[in-house]
Amino acid sequence: VRGDDAGGCLSANLAIERCLDAGVLKNVGVMACGLAFEDAARRLAGRKDACFGIHVCLNSEWDAVKWGPVLPKEQVPNLVDGNGHFLWAPMANHERGLDLDQALAEVRAQLTRLRDAGFEVRYLDEHMGVGWVGGLGEALRDLAREEGLFVADALPYLPEADATGDPLSDLLARAAKIETEALVVYHPGLDAPDM
Repeated sequence: VRGDDAGGCLSANLAIERCLDAGVLKNVGVMACGLAFEDAARRLAGRKDACFGIHVCLNSEWDAVKWGPVLPKEQVPNLVDGNGHFLWAPMANHERGLDLDQALAEVRAQLTRLRDAGFEVRYLDEHMGVGWVGGLGEALRDLAREEGLFVADALPYLPEADATGDPLSDLLARAAKIETEALVVYHPGLDAPDM
């Protein structure tokens, strides 16, 4: 089970920490550009009970919570809007015409920031599936090989199961039907204003 968006906000960090403490999560995708990255590093970096990955983030989809690049916005003007935030979705990067050199420079800066903060980064995945844009996916796979990282590609959804109406029971019933190894991705969070 992977929990994504560590560093995105404090409520995500707290929820991911609780899930790790409870033994629910085994993998954590960390956003080096997130608003609560420093908090995530204090809470999570160095933990040996989880496998950490770079959650490659080149988009900022929320209205009230915005993040931007690790690099100065002047170095990656193709990736940001007029306020210096990432564009809202991969489609916006596609419509603008993604500058692959700028994107890769930003991803390398994100990876460096994670490592400098004490995260032992072992895999790479994509926030909002941005890899389909402008050849980025292939470039990310090349970067992952160069950096010795596993690429966590998208996997199929959980099998269907009879619904009981209770979300936890329904989730457990679906998980029980997995016949092979699977990766389940969630976005842990708390019911709080920053979420």
